[in-house]
Amino acid sequence: MLTEATHIIQRGNTMGTTYFVHYLDRHSRNIKPEIEEILKDFNQSLSIYISDSDISIFNRKGRVNFRYSYFYPVLEEAKRIYRKTNGYFNPTLYHLVNKYGFGPSDEVSSSMGKNILGLEVIEFNREGASSKKSVQLDLNAIAKGYAVDVIGEYLESKGISNYIIEIGGDIRAMGAKGNTTWNAGIIMPDYRSKAEEGILEVPLCNYSLATSGAYRNFSIDFDGATRSHLINPVTRDAKVNEMLSVTVLAKNCITADAYATGISVAGLKVAIKWTEALAKEGVYILAFFSDEKKHARIYCSSPENFGLTKKNLAVLEKQINTKLQNRI
Repeated sequence: MLTEATHIIQRGNTMGTTYFVHYLDRHSRNIKPEIEEILKDFNQSLSIYISDSDISIFNRKGRVNFRYSYFYPVLEEAKRIYRKTNGYFNPTLYHLVNKYGFGPSDEVSSSMGKNILGLEVIEFNREGASSKKSVQLDLNAIAKGYAVDVIGEYLESKGISNYIIEIGGDIRAMGAKGNTTWNAGIIMPDYRSKAEEGILEVPLCNYSLATSGAYRNFSIDFDGATRSHLINPVTRDAKVNEMLSVTVLAKNCITADAYATGISVAGLKVAIKWTEALAKEGVYILAFFSDEKKHARIYCSSPENFGLTKKNLAVLEKQINTKLQNRI
């Protein structure tokens, strides 16, 4: 007789945010110590906030021998999506991230920022990375997604096939929550409120979801201009564009994470042009954007994949604008 699976929930802090893991296990195992160890090593590899991490060593010396297995696959996927998005996803903007106050330091080298470089100037393999150019990396826009995938793969290696994992809004869900599907919440993008109000639940089964938006991390200049942590590599500016938030569905969270950032930076017109190619890759977009009248609008490349219909989208759009209007 099979033992009924136990619902087990683990929570904690990592990467300046929180993590949440909910899994079903017939053996009722507590794997929080293993999760914490994975995340500790992951940060030691890819956190720009840890001075002796692998990425920090690379940013100081222009070369590094990888001590952990996480750096290489992140660079591989980063380079692929960098090319797919024509450079709108660009993790070599560390100097500009610092310049605009969104990095670990406000110190910017005088040699930085003269040219937007790119991942082409970095040579890497499974052992390490190096560059002859003065380039620095910030992989925060893809690293959380990969951490989610890594934990998911660890659960699967232990025979756990029904689970949901979330780190800072990046989510991966496999199997089912008993007799129901897993659901991922999307919050209303609003610069004026730090309160996270859910506006939509997306059913997830064997898929990942990531959301990017300037409303998550922004600053107000002395002249009243809103600056975003999502920096445009073409204009080198941190000004917000029309995109309020972008949610991406993909098979892997690392992919969803990177595309969400690239699409947010590129803007709506460019994103729409990418829709067909992304769909062939199993990648789908749900974007909230502001029109010329400052009304919130929605673009969805595949409503059915988000559990929606065109009618649902029209109702949701109306609800969002009502809520935003009531907050003024």
